Amino acid sequence: MKFGILVDSAAVYDPAEFKNTIIDVIPLHIVFPNNDEYLDIKNIVEQEKILEKVSMGENIKTSQASSGELEKKYDELLEQYEHIIHIPITNNLSSMLQTATLVSQDEKYKDKITVYQNNDLAAQGIALTALSLAKAIKSNKIKTAQQAIDFIDNFKEKVLIAIIPGDLKKLSNGGRAKGVITTVLNLLKTKLLIIWAKEPKKEAIGRTYNSLIEKLIKNLSNKFKKNKYKLYFLSTPLTSSKTVEIVKQILSDEKINFVHGNVPNIYTIHAGVETIGFVAIEE
Repeated sequence: MKFGILVDSAAVYDPAEFKNTIIDVIPLHIVFPNNDEYLDIKNIVEQEKILEKVSMGENIKTSQASSGELEKKYDELLEQYEHIIHIPITNNLSSMLQTATLVSQDEKYKDKITVYQNNDLAAQGIALTALSLAKAIKSNKIKTAQQAIDFIDNFKEKVLIAIIPGDLKKLSNGGRAKGVITTVLNLLKTKLLIIWAKEPKKEAIGRTYNSLIEKLIKNLSNKFKKNKYKLYFLSTPLTSSKTVEIVKQILSDEKINFVHGNVPNIYTIHAGVETIGFVAIEE
C-alpha cells in the first residue's frame, strides 16, 4: 500500500524539513482581534510580522483548519497515495483532531484515511514521529494502517516534550495548560517548566533557567536511563539572544549535545515570543 502522512503546522516551524518525503502539511489559522485570518505559513507569518505583533501584546489567537480545507487536502493527497495517516495537533490544544476524525468518517474516505488519536505529542514531537514513520514506510516495515498506528504508539514512548512559556498570563488567557499555571501567575518574573503530556505537568518553578533546566535534565535521565537520546532545543525567532545563549551554555556545561531549532508559530502565539521548548528522542 502506498502511504502518505499528513501533519498540521503545529508540528514544524518550516515545512521545508519535509522536502522529498511522503509528509505534507495543512496550515492552521491565525486570527486577529478584528477577525482577519491568516494561514500559518512561514512566509505569510514573516510578511505580516505576526510574531512581532504578538510581542507587542496584540490579542492574536489561532484556529483549526476548516472541514472544507481538510477535505480538499485529503482529496489532493489521495491523488498521490492510497492511504493517508493523519497526525493532528494534540487534542488538549485544538479541536483539529475532532474535526479530522469527523471528516475522515465520510464514506468516500473509508479505508483511505486514518486519523491518529493524538493525546500527547506536540510540536517537533509530531514532526519527528512523522519522519520516523516515513522512514519505516520507505523500508517496507509498515504495510497496514494499524501497523502505522502501532508504530506511532510505540515511538511516542521514546519522546519527551517540555516547554518554558515566555508569557504565562497569555498562555493562561488562551486556555492552554491553564490548570498547571494558575498557581504561579501571581509570582513576579517566575518561570515554569511544563512537561507536555495528555495531562501537562508543572515540573518546576524558578526565577532562573538554571534551576528549570536542572530539573529537565533529571527528567531526561529518569526517562532514558542509560540509553542515548537526541535533544532539540527550540526557541522562537524573537526569543532574546541572551535567553538562547544562557540555555545553550547551561546545556554545554552539562555536556549535553543538542540541536537548536525553532518553536512552531502556533505555540509562540499562545505562549509568547520568549518561549523555549525541548524535544528529546531516544536513539
